[in-house]
Amino acid sequence: MSGRRRQAGVGRDRVAELEQLYAQLPQIQCKGFCVESCGPIAMSPLERQRIKERGIEITPLAPTCPALAQIGLCSVYEVRPMICRLWGLVEQMACPWGCRPEGGFLDDVTARRMLQRADRIGAKDTTGRQ
Repeated sequence: MSGRRRQAGVGRDRVAELEQLYAQLPQIQCKGFCVESCGPIAMSPLERQRIKERGIEITPLAPTCPALAQIGLCSVYEVRPMICRLWGLVEQMACPWGCRPEGGFLDDVTARRMLQRADRIGAKDTTGRQ
């Protein structure tokens, strides 16, 4: 197998691993009013790359999220990073508009662990090393 093909396979494996992690989060019926909550965020290199592949460059110092469309909706919703997915799911980051996760809030410890796992998955280079 060529190096390039092997790297692509590792990248797909990492994306699949992230998607499996995201699937563990409770569902929330978002009303789409949280645009004011979008701002500078941290994310793993893999999460940043997935967004960049959609044509959006998010820098850590951006005052507002450049992924927001003119109507205030996330233009990269399908590939948004873990921190964005946790918004509204954790009591400390509860939605001010009343959206609540199915089954109740995640506790802070669980949320931190999810963030750490996403960071570990997303920090690996294309050969699978950290």
